[in-house]
Amino acid sequence: MINYLKMVRNIVGPMVDAMPYPVFIVDENVSVVGLNRASQKMVGAAPEMVLRQPAGEVLHCLHSTETESGCGHAEYCKACIIRKSVAKAFKTQKVSRKKVRMEIISGDQVEEIFISVIASPFNYDGTSLVLLQIENMTEIMELRELVPICAGCHDIRVDDEYWQKIDSYLSKNFSLNFSHSLCPECLEKYYGEEDWFPEMKQKIGEKKILKRLAAARGKKTDRP
Repeated sequence: MINYLKMVRNIVGPMVDAMPYPVFIVDENVSVVGLNRASQKMVGAAPEMVLRQPAGEVLHCLHSTETESGCGHAEYCKACIIRKSVAKAFKTQKVSRKKVRMEIISGDQVEEIFISVIASPFNYDGTSLVLLQIENMTEIMELRELVPICAGCHDIRVDDEYWQKIDSYLSKNFSLNFSHSLCPECLEKYYGEEDWFPEMKQKIGEKKILKRLAAARGKKTDRP
């Protein structure tokens, strides 16, 4: 039988402990068998107090209180992203990444948070386990919901007098990269009246037209 406290000391070393977001070690039943320092702050308890407890109860998930049997037995648990991510990691032995809204019990209130869930499978002393990383992205999502956007051109207002293209804004603030194309409606709007368009659309379809247009732009011509 695994000595979980010893395992925690071996795996959750200084490097994992230094991570600013919660990291849990869970078994196939999604029970917590280890956690780092950030996780302890999140759950408000020492490791020995939460070991072998279901993750939903450790995380104060609202649905873990819906049945007497606790986490994993409520109707909602069948669709729980954390449980599904862990199950997928065990089954495929590959990293699973998901983002989801979650309702937790905070004091005497119910709080909705948005989390990023990463489940990474690994083996310890012949036992399969999953490293479960949970990052609270609530502030980022709230920021996205409050970003002022033009109803006409969809530019983003970054201050009182300056507007920025949405792709430039997202690239600068969220490190996202974009590849540009055209939706079917815009393809029709910009090229529908060209003499070559109707026949080519019927012959090769919209996707191949877009590929040819991309190639044509590289050759500085308006015709695919």
